[in-house]
Amino acid sequence: MSEETGLRERKKQRTRRALSDTAIGLFLEHGFDQVSVAD
Repeated sequence: MSEETGLRERKKQRTRRALSDTAIGLFLEHGFDQVSVAD
């Protein structure tokens, strides 16, 4: 049986994915050492 993921968990997954995608984009554009947590 597959369990459906609740709305809250799906929203958390979307947020994590958006943060990850943004961080990767910044790292590729500016380099790892030039990106701060605040960015």
